[in-house]
Amino acid sequence: MNMPSGAVQAAASGMKVCNIETGMPTVHEAQNRLRNEIQAARLGKWSCLKVIHGYGSSGKGGQIKNSLPDFLDSQMRKGNIRDYIKGENFSIFDLITQKAMLKYPDLSGDPDLEQCNHGITIILL
Repeated sequence: MNMPSGAVQAAASGMKVCNIETGMPTVHEAQNRLRNEIQAARLGKWSCLKVIHGYGSSGKGGQIKNSLPDFLDSQMRKGNIRDYIKGENFSIFDLITQKAMLKYPDLSGDPDLEQCNHGITIILL
């Protein structure tokens, strides 16, 4: 993994945090980082992965954020992840979040819950 030092940390028990926007990577580089982080989190028996990808400076979402749904849908089809929650949907009123919190109770204490944070995504492993 070619992650800059300090780019990965543990959050609440059971969740690993990774920052794929560090160093302003291309979409391809960010997806490679994320692919490696998913693999490492699965091997490390983490239940969730919080991905910090940023929102982009355009005000419409950057290329990395906008490419994530297709990338993560592909990871789901391959069986590498169970599901994901966009940061802007990470709310107790979101059905995927509700189901995830039943399986992973630590999510209820995450500081990004209810913050409508467009710069993160929660991946369920």
